[in-house]
Amino acid sequence: MSQGDTYNAEQAHFLKDDILLQAQKAKQSPPIVHLFHEDFLHPGAWTILPIITKLHTLHGGNSSWVLFLESRTRVNLPVLLEELSAVGEESRLEASRSKRSKKSKRKVERGKWVGHALHDREPTIIHHFQSDGRLSYPHFSAGFAMDRILLHILSDRVEDWASSGEVSDFSIDAAHELASFIWNSGQGAPLTHSRAFCLTMDQNKTEIPRCATWPLPFEPCGEPESPDAVYFAVKTCSKFHAARLSVVKRTWARYSVHINYFSDTEDPAIPSINLGIPNTEHGHCAKTKAILQHVSEEMKKNERLKNIKWVVLVDDDTILSVARLLSLLSCFPNKDKTTPIVLGERYGYRVSEPMEEEFPSYSYGYNYATGGGGVVLNREAVRLLSESDVCVCPAPDAPDDMVLLGVCLSRLGISVTHSPSFHQARPLDYPAKYLKPQHPVSFHKHWMIDPVHVYREWFAASDQEIKMEKSTIPVHHEL
Repeated sequence: MSQGDTYNAEQAHFLKDDILLQAQKAKQSPPIVHLFHEDFLHPGAWTILPIITKLHTLHGGNSSWVLFLESRTRVNLPVLLEELSAVGEESRLEASRSKRSKKSKRKVERGKWVGHALHDREPTIIHHFQSDGRLSYPHFSAGFAMDRILLHILSDRVEDWASSGEVSDFSIDAAHELASFIWNSGQGAPLTHSRAFCLTMDQNKTEIPRCATWPLPFEPCGEPESPDAVYFAVKTCSKFHAARLSVVKRTWARYSVHINYFSDTEDPAIPSINLGIPNTEHGHCAKTKAILQHVSEEMKKNERLKNIKWVVLVDDDTILSVARLLSLLSCFPNKDKTTPIVLGERYGYRVSEPMEEEFPSYSYGYNYATGGGGVVLNREAVRLLSESDVCVCPAPDAPDDMVLLGVCLSRLGISVTHSPSFHQARPLDYPAKYLKPQHPVSFHKHWMIDPVHVYREWFAASDQEIKMEKSTIPVHHEL
């Protein structure tokens, strides 16, 4: 499930080569390994369902299993084959018992899929508050596999689903949405949990079975980005100055060098900048566009901003780690100043249409960077978004992420690079195991939590590591 940016593509190619090398050493036929960013050029490939029919056409008749892996997932091929063989044998035994049982004569074969199962503790916003205590969904970073029976069933269902016009408009959490589609309110196959699909490399070191798959922990790709190279633009409004900005200033803003607060009023105590855009309850498209234009012009004229490589758009209730962000940016060297980069948490709008050879890619929807967890743009992306004629807000309160960081990017041919480090919701909105193998950079929302406590629990220790560096550079330049 690869992406086309250099960092993720290199990881994907390494994974592909490693799988083929393991097969060669075991004297097995080389498996077919697809890279999404090369073989499935569909904006919704990351949601899996749009490419199911294509996968079935290619491999439905020649493969017992189809394995899905993230670029950072690693595989122990012999252990994986043992695990899939055991799951397959269990399925055959179940089918045999079903045939012998009179009560189960009408039982429809549902296929099998296996991975590291997650469950929601309670209805959560990231899953549209859907509540089904029986539904489990795979941790994508550990990988998951479908057998050929399930692949065949899904291929038929996806075609019917697409023609029915019931395709969901929004794609938010691909793992949960895929599991919900397969589960089909209890009529489809439940996810089989396997301890061999691990969340850490040493999870099953002393256990049987050993790990068949596991995600690599995040490692910086070199020295962290300089704090002087990052500009933070905080979106706020007067009614939140006291409650929210006080939290920002007490926590992560202390470790920023260039930061400004864009509001509907000028407040010297903050200080905040009023760009003349009235506040809206939702959307904020006009405000975000004005911020991008303001920052773009300031970077051209202000000598103190000559070292800026990145602009980070955040909300006033975004909770983040500056140190972790700088570490993440080491993997995006930004050497080619003419190539735009947009990094954040990816959502999709109308990207679930099945992949069809006869339809051009522009007939599908688009991906966008959702704003709550923060969105990182390099200078070239900021310039294009602020200057391009195709980046127009249809209304001041249009959704800024969908319009500017979705439609506009799509028209400009700029892809959103997804990182699991950015989070649109609070830590408690995710299963604990979901966050375990991640390197969180941000969370979002102060609702019913103590945001300072969240910051201290998740980010304070990391940020304190750059505290000494800040003594040699000016802090909190206001433009």
